[in-house]
Amino acid sequence: MTVFDGIVEVLEELGPSHYKDICDELLRCGSTRLSGRTPEISVDNVLSKDIRIRGSHSTFVRLWPGVYDLRKPSVTQPRRWRNDILDTLRTFSDLSNLVILTYSVDYLFVENTVLPAISTPNNPRVTILADADSARNSYLERMNKIKHLGRTYRVV
Repeated sequence: MTVFDGIVEVLEELGPSHYKDICDELLRCGSTRLSGRTPEISVDNVLSKDIRIRGSHSTFVRLWPGVYDLRKPSVTQPRRWRNDILDTLRTFSDLSNLVILTYSVDYLFVENTVLPAISTPNNPRVTILADADSARNSYLERMNKIKHLGRTYRVV
């Protein structure tokens, strides 16, 4: 079994883990042959390289330094749902609060489409209730492009 496949199996079994813990599990199982004097660094390199090269299509996601998990498939909404949402929002001219309940959060859709659609003199407070894992993964993918989170809207 390749190191890559071994890492996938370990993360399927353990969930989010530090690369040193992943390496320890690979060595304990013995199903994957790790070469070199520093097998921990080899595991970290496999994870980092996959993320660096494949980006948002990577098998893995870095949760914080040294800690990785398997990337969960994202749930995307059809374009017509987005248009329906915008049409509904435009019918309300005087919003003071807006609560959105969703499984996944597309932060760029919220910032570039939803917020301008509800822009009124009242500047309504927007709260988005979403699945924690989905919101975290979506945030990690787009964190460099998100500008209004915490100021104009919040995700809970």
